[in-house]
Amino acid sequence: MLKEDLTIFEYRMQKEKKFTDIIKQERLLGRSEKISYFTVSCGYIDGYIYRPENYDKSFPLPIIFNFHGGGMVLSYCEQDAKYCQLIADKNNVAVINMDYAVAPEYKYPLPILSSYEFISKLSNDADKYNLDRNKIAVMGHSAGGYISAALCILNHEKQEFGIKALVANYPVLRQDKNVELRQAKDLNKAIPVSRMQQYYNWYFEQDSDPSEWLASPCNAPGKIFPPTLIQSAEYDALVEEEEEFYHNLKQEGIEVKYKMYKNCMHGFTHDCLEEFNELASEEAWETISVFLKKHLNK
Repeated sequence: MLKEDLTIFEYRMQKEKKFTDIIKQERLLGRSEKISYFTVSCGYIDGYIYRPENYDKSFPLPIIFNFHGGGMVLSYCEQDAKYCQLIADKNNVAVINMDYAVAPEYKYPLPILSSYEFISKLSNDADKYNLDRNKIAVMGHSAGGYISAALCILNHEKQEFGIKALVANYPVLRQDKNVELRQAKDLNKAIPVSRMQQYYNWYFEQDSDPSEWLASPCNAPGKIFPPTLIQSAEYDALVEEEEEFYHNLKQEGIEVKYKMYKNCMHGFTHDCLEEFNELASEEAWETISVFLKKHLNK
């Protein structure tokens, strides 16, 4: 690791205190099934399958792969657990909460490559878990939204499985833009520029090209994406690139829905975060549920 990468441990220590109770509760009370696959790029990657409480086991369940936020450097997938169960119950699907590899231990593009390997292997094993390999969607929040979009790009090249839908909540979509040029309606309510720069430095190698499609999904042709839902927060500094992504897809005739939530900050969907907005969160998760139901029931 580079000397500057070592600062990650102090940052994680602060977050560890915050998420300890959530992690403990989920491990004790969660209804998920843990699965692991070995990946060439990052070794073993874990995923947690959340199924509906009551469902007809004679039919395989559609699959949604969920990717948590955390700046590509935090591994607290448990923060998404309750929402994975919520979508599983509301939509009668299996939601796989991904505990993906993170930087700076695994820098770009390793988290994307290993996540793709995991999905490919699980899709091949779908019958074993009573899952429907023909009905796959990807969903993510913040950094996880970015990973979800990047996976669609990688799958356009590899074609190892089909992706029916993409859901991205306040995703990072343009990494080739100087973070100081990102505009926020209220800087006091946005992720600090210094923190965004730190995320960038932790995630990318010094010789990485941030303009590559996998690094900046806004640079990829809109036509390669599946039906997509993008949800933004008014006070987030990422709104501009999210709107750009929306227009890229729309101009190519892709079914894409975009909603920007007023008076909301980055992370508003999750009640474990200070930025949580209860009313907007309820609306956002209902919008996600309806969107996924439409595209996984086809």
